[in-house]
Amino acid sequence: MYINEHFKKMSLILNFKNIALESIGLLFLGFGVEKLKVASQSEEYLALFSLNMEKFKSLTSETIGSFTMQSSLWRFGALAVGLILIGLFKLWKKDKKGIWDSLIAFLLVFSLIHLGFFGATFTNSIINFIGDIFTENFMVQFIINGLLWSAIGIGIIFFALKKHYTQQNL
Repeated sequence: MYINEHFKKMSLILNFKNIALESIGLLFLGFGVEKLKVASQSEEYLALFSLNMEKFKSLTSETIGSFTMQSSLWRFGALAVGLILIGLFKLWKKDKKGIWDSLIAFLLVFSLIHLGFFGATFTNSIINFIGDIFTENFMVQFIINGLLWSAIGIGIIFFALKKHYTQQNL
């Protein structure tokens, strides 16, 4: 009986639908920003994919480790900016309880980053499919994918915020 009462109190505080929507939106936003980052350095990535280290070294002074680490930092930055914008919107609407939903969504997506969800071959093949339809050019494919998935992520986040705000006003 005690556990059931505790769960009811917790469900009053947390909105699990909102957590799911914000998580999906942050995932798509992270995918989109990562694809835009790859597009901005497409020559370097093509040199890495073809294992042409001389060309890679001529294009950048970075080591391979620091170059690939930047991708993770861009993803984290996109998620952090997304969380900050969601938090600012909720504070602006004077909804301090909803910030917990956003924090849990951020932690959920952040844990998926470290579990390799973004780097999985299956996930990337699905995400990159859209750009493959339109062009063979590597950079253009990633620009299309980045813009598309970022827009979808931002749209889902705005939908989650609108849904959350209308639920609070009922």
